[in-house]
Amino acid sequence: MMEIKDIADIAQTIAVIAVAFPAFKGLTTWRDQTIGGKKIELAEEVLILAYTLQGVIEWARHPVSFAGEGEDREGRDQEPEARRNLNDSYFSRISRLSEHDEDFALLRISSMRFRAFFGEEGQEALAAFGVTRNRVRNAVGMLIRRAGDEAYPQNLRQELEDTIWDVSTEDEPDAIRQQINGAVIEIERLCRPILTKM
Repeated sequence: MMEIKDIADIAQTIAVIAVAFPAFKGLTTWRDQTIGGKKIELAEEVLILAYTLQGVIEWARHPVSFAGEGEDREGRDQEPEARRNLNDSYFSRISRLSEHDEDFALLRISSMRFRAFFGEEGQEALAAFGVTRNRVRNAVGMLIRRAGDEAYPQNLRQELEDTIWDVSTEDEPDAIRQQINGAVIEIERLCRPILTKM
């Protein structure tokens, strides 16, 4: 036969379970809401950075240069004026991109957090912005090093200029613009469903 002590122990165990279950359920709900909130914040941050960098890359590759752009380039004072002006117009692309180094760094950091929440999906799209920036910077460097080199093949020079200058039309975007637009569409596809749940 059960003693009063045994009945008290059973009652105490039932009471602990009755209190612990709602507490556990509440903790799980709180955790899910916290993680969901962080996921929403991250999706918003990444989407805003994607839109920002899409515009930055479009502006950096705009074919027109303005007076004073590119004058922060080292070694320009030793160049003949015609070459200096051409190289300044090339270098203005790097100057425009460099104004947004912090945004590129934020996207790189955010892509790691994005991977933690979303896995590998979207990583290629997020990387496209940095890859494009590096392609433009490298092309500018090659054009400046080869400026005035008549032996440099014209088709290679044209390929480099096509990288740094966006001569897209509304109906026919160039390959780099298509790549960046595609990256933005992919990021929207991943982020919009989360943001519409808000």
